Amino acid sequence: MLQPKAYLGLVALLFADIGVVNANETAAYFISAKSGMINYVEGEPTVSNPELSEPRPVEPRHQLAKGDVLQTTGDQRVEMLLNPGTYLRVAENSRVRVLATAFDDMRFALEEGIAIVESLSLRRKVHRLQIQTPSGDLRVLKKGLYRFAVDADGQVQVTVFNGKLKWTRDQVKIAALKSGKTFNLNRSARGRLRYSKVGKDSFDDTDRWSRERAVALIAANSKIPSWMSRSALSRYGFRSNGGWVYDPFSRMYTFIPFHFLLRSPYGLAYGNYCPTWRSYGPVYASRGNGGSILGRSSSTYIPATTSVHRSSAATSTSSSIAAGSGAQQSRAAASSSVRGR
Repeated sequence: MLQPKAYLGLVALLFADIGVVNANETAAYFISAKSGMINYVEGEPTVSNPELSEPRPVEPRHQLAKGDVLQTTGDQRVEMLLNPGTYLRVAENSRVRVLATAFDDMRFALEEGIAIVESLSLRRKVHRLQIQTPSGDLRVLKKGLYRFAVDADGQVQVTVFNGKLKWTRDQVKIAALKSGKTFNLNRSARGRLRYSKVGKDSFDDTDRWSRERAVALIAANSKIPSWMSRSALSRYGFRSNGGWVYDPFSRMYTFIPFHFLLRSPYGLAYGNYCPTWRSYGPVYASRGNGGSILGRSSSTYIPATTSVHRSSAATSTSSSIAAGSGAQQSRAAASSSVRGR
């Protein structure tokens, strides 16, 4: 295990290698000032902009801007950072347009394909996240786990594993989409919203990949030394839920919670957290979600990971954590109420 001095030396070498030469640039390794930063890629996805003549490959730490179009094909996948503790994962054969990147105005248009939102820190009064689809706009109202799918014909299907969405069209509310259901936004009978309950058979390779990414982020979190956690706390402030911290081993950002109640909606706990005054006292009790520490409702099913993570830089670590914490994951899955369609 690396000693603190050795870790500091490794971080210094990494910074020197990529040309970090001043305090402002160094800060980028601890904080993302807005949403839309690429955290992880598989394959060679591309990004284009109306001002550019040709699409160009997109790589980790690339900051997407308003008007950018992210495109994946074949076996390409992308993980994007939103507000600290919230991720947008884009599956293969998908196209996402960036509409706005401020934390209080995060808007992305899913034009085709599949995107998954994992959030353990979204706060309705602070953050605004909206996914635009051919069937209307979907605003994320709570932290949780969501899947959005748009097929080649523009048909839209939305799954709320845990959380709540507000569905609007032309700024008029149509419905509230709640936990444990898959909604077809294109088909209705006499004005009634059609849905099916989420069950074991509802999950595919994309869902499993998303959970594997959550495991990899837990692995990266476990390697962050305390001085880096304190740095994130000083940069984000005591009233934040947490902050992004760059792990040079896995070469990606991970999340540092500022109190230990924050968990992935997959039921996984971040072992490394930086406690604040919010970790103690009566504030704690008031931050629960329906009385559940894990923030899961009884109708929520959490998918288990069975496949092997394919190409993350943190593959070996995430695999060992998946194996070493198998009992914890089994308990988390068992604690969810599984309902069939």
